[in-house]
Amino acid sequence: MRSAGGEAFAVCANRDDAAGAEQAGTQVVDTAGRLDMLINCAGAAYLSHFADEEPSRWQSMIDTNLTGSLNITHPALQHLTAAASSGRGTADLVIVGSTAGRQSISGASVYAATKHALTVWSESLRRELVSSGVRVGLLQPYAVDNPSRP
Repeated sequence: MRSAGGEAFAVCANRDDAAGAEQAGTQVVDTAGRLDMLINCAGAAYLSHFADEEPSRWQSMIDTNLTGSLNITHPALQHLTAAASSGRGTADLVIVGSTAGRQSISGASVYAATKHALTVWSESLRRELVSSGVRVGLLQPYAVDNPSRP
């Protein structure tokens, strides 16, 4: 990135705090002058059969995987569309979903539902934003090894 004259840095935002997500976008614009890319990588998975799962656990997945993604993306759109229309090219919104958004397995019904919602939402956003120059991409990795989880 630097060899091409650019610079990248990360800013974290709490998925539960829509105002904090807006502040994160403003922080990027204040520091870098514009927001060219948002990688939306909110994710939580509690795997069990639906009938055996506590509602608080599936609500946590909905809050993280879906609502958190909406909270973080919404305030960033104004900055992304401004960057795309600045004459410097395009801006990118990358949403990290899961292969579970296309094909579920037993014991992952709520997780799959949240990731399917991201799949459909990202396609809708792609269609809504295409004329603005904001490119929307969806990454759907398979299972990710997370050593911090038991």
